Amino acid sequence: MNTLSLSVRYLLTLVCTLLLIGSTMGLRITGNL
Repeated sequence: MNTLSLSVRYLLTLVCTLLLIGSTMGLRITGNL
């Protein structure tokens, strides 16, 4: 159970980071346009 929760937390953190990077990239693209 501990390894499962750790992997889930890691995946959630990775998804949140990717979303933040994607939003910042989108803002930069729209700002450049």
